[in-house]
Amino acid sequence: MGLQKGKKNELSMISISILYTSHIRKIRMRDISEIYDISKSTASGYVDNLEKKGYVQRKKGEHDKRNIYVEPTEKGKRWIKEHEKKLSDYIEEHMSNLTSKEQEKFIELLSKFTNFKES
Repeated sequence: MGLQKGKKNELSMISISILYTSHIRKIRMRDISEIYDISKSTASGYVDNLEKKGYVQRKKGEHDKRNIYVEPTEKGKRWIKEHEKKLSDYIEEHMSNLTSKEQEKFIELLSKFTNFKES
């Protein structure tokens, strides 16, 4: 996934998760502290770091200015797109090592693990 062994990664796992979550849905600062069960100041530190590196920006809510939302910047969106491609290629490459039945079971277990239900 672009994470290199032996080298310090630019983004922590929580920072990556915050970036992805902000890409998928509107997320408030308060949501970040609740999702990761961290203090608001710790959440702010992660967002400060992402903001300083140019991956996200804070925006005030349109209807309630007290709500501060975290949104990916163009750089953040490029990072996500690049890493989703790498992850997709990785999964495709390694799924080919499984039989059809094993692939089905893997997808079933992964869906259960992520609480995903196909409609």
